[in-house]
Amino acid sequence: MHKKLASPFDTEGLACLQALLLGIQLGFSLTIFEGDAKSVIQKCESNNPDRSKICAIIYNIEQLKRVFHSISFRHVYRTADYLDHFLASEILKLSQKLIFQVGFHIPSLML
Repeated sequence: MHKKLASPFDTEGLACLQALLLGIQLGFSLTIFEGDAKSVIQKCESNNPDRSKICAIIYNIEQLKRVFHSISFRHVYRTADYLDHFLASEILKLSQKLIFQVGFHIPSLML
């Protein structure tokens, strides 16, 4: 976790924001964001002003939602999130091996 983020709640909100930014950079118009922090997902789905400690992050997410043609937020249980994390970790390990063996750079993905 980043040193300036106080809690997993902050981290999940920032992860959502970063995922939306990545989606915009990649040109996605239809997006589904899945996360295991139910309260953050509910805040992202809501159109009501947020007053939590991550209100600035939620405000930025609200602004970015307008860029997408279709966007939805889904809560997934941690076991589903674990599988995503495991697969992403294995892909990163594989890409590091490829870099060493072949000698070219595979860009890192924000997952």
